[in-house]
Amino acid sequence: MRRSKRMMEELEQDIRDHIERETQDNIERGMPPEEARYAAVRKFGNVTRVKEETREVWSLVWLEQLLQDIHFGLRMLRKSPGFGGGRHSYAGVGIGANTAISV
Repeated sequence: MRRSKRMMEELEQDIRDHIERETQDNIERGMPPEEARYAAVRKFGNVTRVKEETREVWSLVWLEQLLQDIHFGLRMLRKSPGFGGGRHSYAGVGIGANTAISV
């Protein structure tokens, strides 16, 4: 199993454990079980947001996004190589013209 996936599963388990402990504390204080759980989840906050923020801290999100963008670009280039080749040719001509003018 990948390290990041394992870490996220451990985070989910930690969140569940935290909410369960808080629920038990609320029940011991005299709350009904359903209300105790609701109060525990409300006190913890947005679980999805906590997961996303933790993932951003633990990983190099920008690098993952860059790799996804490169993969997408290569996939599009493979689908229409003429369009990509034409774009590179125009960029080369533009760079060459600018270099010739500046010299």
